[in-house]
Amino acid sequence: MDQASILQKVRQHEPLMRYREGELFFPMKVDNYVAECSLHEWVGGNDHVMRVAPGELNVSNLFQWLSNVNFMVYADQKTYVNVLPTVSAQLTSFSIIPETIEGLRKISAIVTGGKLPKIITETAHAKYGGITENLPTYYYRVITKEESGEKYDVIQYWFFYAFNDWATTFGGVNDHEGDWEMMQLVFNDLEDEYPLYSVYAAHDGFFKRKWEFTEKDDSGNHPIAYVQGGSHAAFPARDLGTLRYLFKSTVKNPFGLIRYLSEFVEAGGELWAEGDIMIGQGGNHSWSEPVNLHRETWVPTYRGLWGTRYYVSRIGRRRKVPKSGGAPSGPMFDTDGFVRSAWETPNKWCEL
Repeated sequence: MDQASILQKVRQHEPLMRYREGELFFPMKVDNYVAECSLHEWVGGNDHVMRVAPGELNVSNLFQWLSNVNFMVYADQKTYVNVLPTVSAQLTSFSIIPETIEGLRKISAIVTGGKLPKIITETAHAKYGGITENLPTYYYRVITKEESGEKYDVIQYWFFYAFNDWATTFGGVNDHEGDWEMMQLVFNDLEDEYPLYSVYAAHDGFFKRKWEFTEKDDSGNHPIAYVQGGSHAAFPARDLGTLRYLFKSTVKNPFGLIRYLSEFVEAGGELWAEGDIMIGQGGNHSWSEPVNLHRETWVPTYRGLWGTRYYVSRIGRRRKVPKSGGAPSGPMFDTDGFVRSAWETPNKWCEL
């Protein structure tokens, strides 16, 4: 397929995203975000040096910074914030409980108050400026089976948010600057009319649905994603985190109980109502022109974080927040600077 046909395919199946009432941050181009950031380099311990001052950084020079010890600072120009660590964050440091156990993370957030100072969220939202100043935009990439060496062709949709205010605004677990999230569609062949699977990235896991069981808009082309408030994890059903959904799914397929239970816990009881904000075909806002990640110069070079490295207080000393609580790295690399499985082997990542 030529590039025009590929873009047409991407737009034909672009997702319809449903956001909770009260959501403050929506998918945007990274350009405005980067332009508001300074860039720092980690030099060990709690020490860092500013390499690029606020107002001097942009996507054109971002590609120069090759190390995963670099990080941006968006709202919190003091760079570090001391917050109490959540109980589950401490436990996951020792691999005692799986990081995917949403219920325990929510309880620990309530007990320990795992929020950043509210002024940081307010500053981030003021810099972001809202959806009217940053037209809803997604990034995409197409990976053919010839390129990946895997069985299926894939279209990935990547979404960048200026801030994750899950704890402050929605009573979740963490807040942090920058947020990259993703969905992907899996095709037997890109020239097929419809995908085989839809895959929704959520925290460190994913939800996978066969296309015939994927909730879609009235045209039958656009998968609907229910986006968790503040954290921007994507769910395949509006009532995924309810007992009703758990019961209904288990009755239909008793052998899927463990998977449904895991999804129920991961969704954390959220329920999307009619009238929530929708972006995409037939929604409150339409997508602007999508951006091809393969044409962005910073993608294969910048390995740093898209926000501040936060620290937590613990027994009189400071330590790095576990990966679940700090700013994320970009689409291609993980926080250790290695290529993500979802990027390199997208079929294997979603267990196909």
